[in-house]
Amino acid sequence: MATLNLSSCQIDKKGTQALGAALKKNMKMASSLTGLDLSHDKLDSDGSTSIASFLASPNVVRKLHLVDTLANLEVNTLFSFSFDLS
Repeated sequence: MATLNLSSCQIDKKGTQALGAALKKNMKMASSLTGLDLSHDKLDSDGSTSIASFLASPNVVRKLHLVDTLANLEVNTLFSFSFDLS
């Protein structure tokens, strides 16, 4: 899988927490997921933290789209590399 596009899927707090847990649990995602688009979904601080937990682990994600979410962008301090946050 190269990109996971969940833009405008109306994912809520519970959904983003489940997504973050699933991404972290599936070891193949860390080596194959290069893009993640959650634009226009309802990420709150708990959902942002769950996604950030996956992204803070070693992975190959290079494009992260968070347009029009309620993501806590302070989680970007967890990353030692930069993303294309478009």
